[in-house]
Amino acid sequence: MSFEAADGFDDMAKLGHFWFRVLAVLLACAATFETIPLTGDQVHVRHMEGLMHGFLALRTLDGKRLADGEMTQIPEGDRITSRLIFRFKDGSVYDDTTVFSQRGAFRVLSDHLVQRGPSFKQPMETSIDASSGQITVRYNSSPW
Repeated sequence: MSFEAADGFDDMAKLGHFWFRVLAVLLACAATFETIPLTGDQVHVRHMEGLMHGFLALRTLDGKRLADGEMTQIPEGDRITSRLIFRFKDGSVYDDTTVFSQRGAFRVLSDHLVQRGPSFKQPMETSIDASSGQITVRYNSSPW
């Protein structure tokens, strides 16, 4: 009978060591997910951005053309509106418009992104309003 009790204590000890190890692993994993505040240095404006207009081509690594693009940048006072549009061969569209301030330091004021068409997993529209802190994401979960 004492032999069975010894086995029972051994099993309990082994179980205790098992849970101790599980707890140690979980704590180690949790420590890696500790929240770290992200701060970035401001990018100070040395020279005011100006008018820009460019044409782009989006290609595969093999050189096959996927989309034609256009990038514009228009200054209005201390603000810059930057727009990037890609029109894909399959009819898909990637359209991103960002407004940022260049008063002292560059700062994003707003951003609006539209992705739609077969080149994207799902259609999506996002907008960011930095002054209110509002971020809106709209998407359709059904495939094209």
